[in-house]
Amino acid sequence: MLTYKAGDFIKRERERRGISQEDLAEPQMRRETLSKIERGAVAPSKKNLDILLEKLGYNANNLPYLLLDANTVKFQETTQLIDTYLGGGQVKEAEPLIKELEQNSKFMKSIVNQQYLVCVKAASLLVKNGDKKEIEALLEQAIALGNPEFSPKYLKDYYLSAYDLRAITMLAFQYAQNGKLEQSINLLETLLNSVEEKCFDKIELGRHYPYLAFNLSKRLFIAKEYKKAITCCEKGMAMCKKTSLWDFSPLLAMNKIYCLYELGEIEKCKAMVYEIYYTLGHFEYITQKANLKKFALTKLNMELN
Repeated sequence: MLTYKAGDFIKRERERRGISQEDLAEPQMRRETLSKIERGAVAPSKKNLDILLEKLGYNANNLPYLLLDANTVKFQETTQLIDTYLGGGQVKEAEPLIKELEQNSKFMKSIVNQQYLVCVKAASLLVKNGDKKEIEALLEQAIALGNPEFSPKYLKDYYLSAYDLRAITMLAFQYAQNGKLEQSINLLETLLNSVEEKCFDKIELGRHYPYLAFNLSKRLFIAKEYKKAITCCEKGMAMCKKTSLWDFSPLLAMNKIYCLYELGEIEKCKAMVYEIYYTLGHFEYITQKANLKKFALTKLNMELN
């Protein structure tokens, strides 16, 4: 039997306010219906959920997780924890959670979940500087789960999920690590163009496009294609402005500064450094801020507080 998160939430909020089941339910629904919802025996209909939450002072649109069953909520919490651990380089903490999900038959029923696990296994190996060929093979496996006949040369023809994008971006990164820089750049360029063409939702476009532009600009910098990298950064920053999702804007600007320096555009570098330095602080990009401070001192003879 599913235990819906909505029932837990509604019961807790009802009791906290001292409201009886009859008073909360009637006249829109029977008390027995509310009782089943609170016990997790049934999922509330969208209409009933809206009514109950409005009576408790909430807007259902702001609480989408309430429509998930308890298992899904737990899986989401676990995956978020795994991502946090891997993002902080804490592989030992992440690996038991990865194994726990892998052994859960309910979790493994979903191809999307399988794809996620293969991706995080690859990420775990990346953090540990594991075998490069093994990492590449895992990422290709993750992509194949979502697109069984995947081929980079037909990338523009695919409609990709967020997990597909994640896996392909990681694969491009791994190509660069394995000495296949041109292949990495070509894959990211094709992926960026595909996202711009097919990602019609403004929020999704704002999430994915700047992220891909950031990664592409880094690979172009390594390839010493500085002008192309600057154009890529500027397009990414323009997309941040267009979608009002700013997280990657200072990182893209930072890459642009590095490219300008390599092109000898010192004054343009200096003009950007102050603004970007403090913007990095605003977004709490602590490591990047420290890196820019060191760059400004050693390359531009600028002291930043």
